[in-house]
Amino acid sequence: MVNVTKAEGKPRCYFNQKYVLIKNHKPPFNKLSFAKVDGVYISDYFPDLRKKVLHRGKTLNDGDFKEIISKIDYDRKIMFTEEEIRLFNDFNSHFS
Repeated sequence: MVNVTKAEGKPRCYFNQKYVLIKNHKPPFNKLSFAKVDGVYISDYFPDLRKKVLHRGKTLNDGDFKEIISKIDYDRKIMFTEEEIRLFNDFNSHFS
């Protein structure tokens, strides 16, 4: 997975090599966003992940996707449990 965060209110992200600006952000994101490339985010699959797809499943622009993939630090693995993903992304309020 890739960790994406909105750019609003985060001026330091523009100058930090751990973040890649998603230039053609809409779709799938509503706001100017960054992808965090400091590691690979790993989690077991669970069915609700499919419900968190934005803009009817439209994907990132190929150029942005390739730039993000080329800059990810694949040597650093960041593990998340289903519970952590639910907590951080507020899954429960959207699907209850």
